[in-house]
Amino acid sequence: MNKKWLIWVLCILVFILPSFNTSAQQRPPIEVFLRHNKDANHVLVYFTDSQTGLSAIGTVNNYPDTGRILEDFSLSPQGVLFRDPINGAPRLMTTNGDIFGFTFIPQNTIPPVSYDWVVSENGRTLAWAEFLFQDGVWQSSIYIADLDGGNIRPIINPPNPIASARAKLIAVSNNGERLFLDIAHPIEPRSANDDFVEYTTLRVYLASRQQYLPIAEDVNCPCPVHVVEDGHTLLQLERPIIGNGYDLRIWNLDVNTYQVIPAADTIYQQGGSLHLSPNRTLAAFSITRLESQSNAIASGIVVADILQTSQRIISAPSDRLFNIVRFYNNDRDLILADLANGETFKVNLETETYEQIADKIWLGTLPQ
Repeated sequence: MNKKWLIWVLCILVFILPSFNTSAQQRPPIEVFLRHNKDANHVLVYFTDSQTGLSAIGTVNNYPDTGRILEDFSLSPQGVLFRDPINGAPRLMTTNGDIFGFTFIPQNTIPPVSYDWVVSENGRTLAWAEFLFQDGVWQSSIYIADLDGGNIRPIINPPNPIASARAKLIAVSNNGERLFLDIAHPIEPRSANDDFVEYTTLRVYLASRQQYLPIAEDVNCPCPVHVVEDGHTLLQLERPIIGNGYDLRIWNLDVNTYQVIPAADTIYQQGGSLHLSPNRTLAAFSITRLESQSNAIASGIVVADILQTSQRIISAPSDRLFNIVRFYNNDRDLILADLANGETFKVNLETETYEQIADKIWLGTLPQ
């Protein structure tokens, strides 16, 4: 353990973590960091004891230099979930760096060509799709289960309005009752210059009713979206009819109503990485790609005040590609991952000042 790495860990403790009891009854959490080595095509996963600074390191090999690690890596109570670089299947890395597959995946007797999956925000419910290519067409099977393999539920396939598209999973609620998906997502991979996933034809599957329901059919999509963990609230970005930027729609799915936060004028072309603050008074998303230099690395942060129904833009340092990791510090700050340089920052929403707090990407914490 070198001195510089220990200093970064201490910085994370000072700026991110709430105070915790370090007694024998409550051990400090494990910090999870990611380092994407694009030249060696691998991702190093650091499981760092937040008290001693010592790390166990796991390696995900064959990870492409174009990979998007915040889309491919997630936390669960058992460790880090990640997409297999070959076929997209879910894999689990435990805190000692060991990697395991899930014995209950696949459910098909014929090995799938590829997979898609999402995990609930509490990391305890997994939804996945198994894709086969048979008789010249794509076929899919979709399932929801507890992360330990219990309570496996096959769900009926969604309607597919376009032959050249297939289902794309978006989110699953903590209790597995609601599964969100785009039923007409393009099969072709998105461009390397497309920084965020956009969705076209949104549906929610209600497990108790075994039924798909449409969402936001009147919205001008494709649109980036974010589903809050309870599955009752959805955030959606939409291009305004006039002007630049993105209108932010906040949907109450129980009564199918929404609130619109009008767009702030911006010279950035793309938006995504949506988050809602824990107290639900603020939302935030990233904006990238300048109009005049679409291939240049550049980004900013948009903060939406839900009570005031207004947006404001926080300019970012140059040569940074920020995605939002989380709100913290009672919604006064944001934790940001700089995907261009593999570093972690915080930005104070009052002073609009940025500060680097780690030389790797911070994914979150795990209990010991």
